[in-house]
Amino acid sequence: MKKILTLLAVAAMVAVACGKDNDNNGSSDNAQIAIDGDFADWAALDASKVVVAKNAEGSPWEAVKEIRVYADKKFVYYYIKFDGETLRDILAESKGLPMRICLNTDGEFESGYDLYFKEHYDFIIEGELVDDNKEWTSFDGTFYQRFPKDDGTGTKWMSLLESGNGIASGAGKDNEYEIALSREVFNANATNSVEPKLIGDIFQTGLRFYYIVDDEDETWTELSNMPNLSIDESENGWGHLLEITTNK
Repeated sequence: MKKILTLLAVAAMVAVACGKDNDNNGSSDNAQIAIDGDFADWAALDASKVVVAKNAEGSPWEAVKEIRVYADKKFVYYYIKFDGETLRDILAESKGLPMRICLNTDGEFESGYDLYFKEHYDFIIEGELVDDNKEWTSFDGTFYQRFPKDDGTGTKWMSLLESGNGIASGAGKDNEYEIALSREVFNANATNSVEPKLIGDIFQTGLRFYYIVDDEDETWTELSNMPNLSIDESENGWGHLLEITTNK
């Protein structure tokens, strides 16, 4: 009887261990990020699997100090740290805080939309970080494919999913914010695009931030681009997209 109980106990321990390995949105190092405005779980990630971009010294963009990106099989996670004083000043004047997630999903640079150093990204997710009361809100933006017109005179936009349909979620506290982008929702809707391109194991991404001038047209003005470069490295301060390898 004791032998049977011992075997059952061992089996239970193995089952628990296996459950932990599989319970991480598909990740192998059990480092799930909860989108709750508590950023301590970012510190628990294997640092070698998190891609970090910090505001370059001498860049023209002071509002965002750092971003981090981590991807597992189910989600792409983003962490954003703003300069607190700059953020307060912007929110006091701006009518919103829009942001665009830019994604080059296929790892090649022959297609997609090309702008400065952000080469040939295929898709954007565009949404708001704050609500009408200037408080943090969940980022669940509109999903677009963006590509150049055939004659090279501009950009075509194709809406693949309207905002509020679960492609992403976000939460913020003080001067920090985090986002989880659902690969399942993204890929399901990307298949309806002109050139279907799912998020690959290796992909590139970057973030573009704006504020809204309180004028007749409610003009969008660049607040920051991440990653970025110093003026010495790039005339306009733009940086290349970050390359992300999915943690399996």
